[in-house]
Amino acid sequence: MRRLALTSPQRRALAHRDDAGRVRFGTRPRLRLPPHETDRFHVVGETDRIDLIAYDYLGDVELFWVIAEINHLALPMTLTPGVTLRIPTADRLNPEVLKRAR
Repeated sequence: MRRLALTSPQRRALAHRDDAGRVRFGTRPRLRLPPHETDRFHVVGETDRIDLIAYDYLGDVELFWVIAEINHLALPMTLTPGVTLRIPTADRLNPEVLKRAR
């Protein structure tokens, strides 16, 4: 077993069970937002950044992780041009999610 440094963000990781009953580790449960008719879509351009997309659609750059998680992006800081991202409306986000970004 490997010890994590006291400054590591993973030191606060907890086990969470997903919808399929699998155990996942993280600092929060996974975000569950199935597709909805109010979702918006954004086609990634050459100069797009996920934090700026989050600001344009959700009003906060720190909510980039919402877009990354909904679209299953493993490396959200390197977007592929031409890919279409699904973006939920801010009113569908749990208030706790919005508060965590502040």
